Amino acid sequence: MGLPVRHQNKLYNCAAVLHRGEILALVPKTYLPNYGEFYEKRWFEPAGPGDRLFSFCGQEVYLGSDVIFPCESMPGLTVGVEICEDLWASTPPSVALAEAGATVILNLSASDELVGKAEYRRRLVCGQSARLVCGYVYANAGEGESTTDLVFNGHNIVAENGALLAERRFATGLTVSEVDVERLDYEVELGVILGKAARNVKAEEAGDYIFGYTVLNDVSARDVQTSHKQWYFGKSLDGFTPMGPCIVTADEISFPPALDISSAVNGEPRQHSNTRLFLTSIPALLEELTAGMTLLPGTIIATGTPAGVGMGFDPPKFLQSGDVVECTIQGIGTIRNTVR
Repeated sequence: MGLPVRHQNKLYNCAAVLHRGEILALVPKTYLPNYGEFYEKRWFEPAGPGDRLFSFCGQEVYLGSDVIFPCESMPGLTVGVEICEDLWASTPPSVALAEAGATVILNLSASDELVGKAEYRRRLVCGQSARLVCGYVYANAGEGESTTDLVFNGHNIVAENGALLAERRFATGLTVSEVDVERLDYEVELGVILGKAARNVKAEEAGDYIFGYTVLNDVSARDVQTSHKQWYFGKSLDGFTPMGPCIVTADEISFPPALDISSAVNGEPRQHSNTRLFLTSIPALLEELTAGMTLLPGTIIATGTPAGVGMGFDPPKFLQSGDVVECTIQGIGTIRNTVR
C-alpha cells in the first residue's frame, strides 16, 4: 500500500510491503517528477543511500529502495518494488532489484490519463519486463481518485518477459494473471562425441571422426533464452545439459544412426521420433561445424530434438520442482533427472 512517511524531518512517498500484519519494509520513491502537472519535490524527499531502521507503527522497520523480498513458500519468487515515476527514469530502481535477484517487480502508480498515454504506459511496462527477464505488475490510481484537474483510469498491467498477460482500464476490481518466473524445458538429443581433431571435414568422411554416442538432455530456460536473443546463455546455466548413462562406441551403431529417441516427464510420454529423421544429418552437421573451425577430441555435438518439448504445448508444459525427466535413445539407454 502507498503512504507518506515522515523520518528525520523528511517526508517520503512510500510503498509499505505488508505480510500477515507485519510491515516488512517501507520502500521510498527514488525519482520525483517536477514537471507539468507534477510537483512532488515540493513535498517529498527522494530515496537516498544507506540503511534506515526506525520505529514505525510499533515496529522496527527498514526504510530503503534497495530491498527485495524472497518468498519462503514459493522458491523462485522474489519481489522488488518501485513507485510510479521510477519506471520512467533512465535507470529505474528495478534494474538493480532484478540484478539482486528480484523475479517480479511491483509498481504503485498515480499516472494521470492523457491522450495516447495508456499505450505509452503499456509499452514501458512490457519493455521493462523484457529487459529484466521478469514479471512486472503495475497498479495505477483508480477512478475514485480523480479530481477536477486530473483523471486516473485504474490502468492495471501484468507483463512477463515482454508479453502482456493481463490489463484493465476504467474498471474496478482485481486484475489477475499467472506469472512464470522460470520457464524450464527439456529436449532429448543424441550426443555425438568426436574421437579426433576435426577441421574441414567432408560429409562423406564424417563417420571416421566419431568416437561414440550418448543421451543428452538439452535443458533450456526459455525465459532467459528468448530475452537474451542468443540461445547459448539459456542453455548453459549451472546444472544444465545432463548426459549419460554411458558412451556407446561408434563401432556398435551403424552410421548414420537410425535410433528411436523419446522423452517422458513424470511417466507421461512427451517426445518420440527416430534419429534417421534429423533435419540436418550428422555428416552435414560435422561438415558445417568444422568449416574453418577445429573441433578437438572429446567435443560433444548436440544434434537437435523432436517435437513435444514443453513450450510447444498449448498451454505450455514447463518443468516444475520435483518433476522427473527421462530421456531415452535406443541402444544407449535412459537418463533420469529430477528438477531441483
